Amino acid sequence: DPSNLVNTSTDVFTAPYAGLLRISANIVFYSTSATGQKLYVYVYKNGSAVQTEYIPSAYPNTSYGSYSFNLTLVVAAGDTISFYTEVASGTINFQSNSNTNFTFQML
Repeated sequence: DPSNLVNTSTDVFTAPYAGLLRISANIVFYSTSATGQKLYVYVYKNGSAVQTEYIPSAYPNTSYGSYSFNLTLVVAAGDTISFYTEVASGTINFQSNSNTNFTFQML
């Protein structure tokens, strides 16, 4: 993050100015459950949920999986964007490597 818009200790993005913010996400995970995995990814703006992404149980066996989504938000200068995940059932481990990423682009 060359502009230091993401706080690396909290993983929170702060909008530098008002406008449209495009968010692209790619999440890579490994399921250790044979069936019934349910995963939610929540996008928060200023502490309130603005988007919920449900990743269905598309991986019936233990395996790697990935999920991508794009979202455009109207933001004001200083608005914060953060992500939270919830594993509702099954066992899912997130891959914290270069394959899991979140990209922010002011339009």
